[in-house]
Amino acid sequence: ITLDLAKRGVMPFSGRHLQHGDIDQSSKIGEAFTNCSTAMFSFLKFWLLLKGSGVGRCYDNDLCFTNWDYMPNSRFVLSDKHPDFDPKLGIESLEEAQHKYDSDSEHVRWFTVDDTGEGWVKVVEVLETAAFHKNNKDNLFIFDFSNIRAFGAPIKGQQNRPASGPIPLIQALQAVSTVKGAGWKPWKQAMFIDHYLSACVVMGGVRRSSRLATKYWKDKDIFEFIDIKRGG
Repeated sequence: ITLDLAKRGVMPFSGRHLQHGDIDQSSKIGEAFTNCSTAMFSFLKFWLLLKGSGVGRCYDNDLCFTNWDYMPNSRFVLSDKHPDFDPKLGIESLEEAQHKYDSDSEHVRWFTVDDTGEGWVKVVEVLETAAFHKNNKDNLFIFDFSNIRAFGAPIKGQQNRPASGPIPLIQALQAVSTVKGAGWKPWKQAMFIDHYLSACVVMGGVRRSSRLATKYWKDKDIFEFIDIKRGG
């Protein structure tokens, strides 16, 4: 009966259920089927956006705890053998970084980014956690994106739609790094960081994210918040 009603257009379904709903639906993560959600931290917001959920966040002064001025100094590198590597993009090669940064130093940490949604989110989680704990401000974290599949490769969990490759994520994280030392309050840091990250949620060059920003109207800097939204 349900199938018949659906075919005749009597019973409508959401786009995400039409995309992901199949015989294996019961074993899939719930985020793929949620229209709206909320998150208190940037890495969780990024995770939900990657899984197709629209995400809102409240940027009240009292709800933004992480001061991103304490995030580590960061480098985002890609092997010059990766199909997407282009020196014109200003992205440092893995090979250059291996000669440049002392891996034996206690102030340098290397991370290999996994070719999964969880791997992408882990980068943001590492940076946000370090900023929250305020104990790595002067250290250097290097993230290697060489294992990320190239632009145009199929993504199995998304009906083999084309991947964006590592470049949009690297560029988003480079933008996130510019927030450090900008003299912004934590709520404004979080708002811009969430914007940079949401802009890189793409498949084959097409943006696939939706986010909402709110703020308590009695916060003293509410008009700064309004001006940011007004200016896009």
